[in-house]
Amino acid sequence: MTSPATPATPPRQPARPANTAGEVQRRLGIAAARASAHPFPQALLASGRTVANWAEANGLRPDEVRTWYGAGRKGRPIPRQHAEAIEREFGVPASAWPRGVKG
Repeated sequence: MTSPATPATPPRQPARPANTAGEVQRRLGIAAARASAHPFPQALLASGRTVANWAEANGLRPDEVRTWYGAGRKGRPIPRQHAEAIEREFGVPASAWPRGVKG
C-alpha cells in the first residue's frame, strides 16, 4: 500500500542580506536617494542611519514615520513624545514638523 503523497512545501523566501559593511553602504545609498529635504531624514543619514532603522528601533513602522515630514494629503502630525526624542537626539526642533506636534 502506498502512503498518500505529501504536499510539496513552498520554496522558502531568501534570507535578508547580512549587515555587512557593503550592504549597510548600499542601504544608506538608497536612503540618501530617497531622502527629503526635511532635517530629520537628513540628520539620520548624517549619523549613518535610515528612517527604517530609527523606526524599527522605536517600535514604529517606517511608513508611519514618513507621514510626519512628508508632503501631500497623507501627512500626519508627529506625536509629542517622538518629537521630543528626535529633538534630544538630533536637534530637530518641534517647529520643523510641517503638520505640527500633537499631544
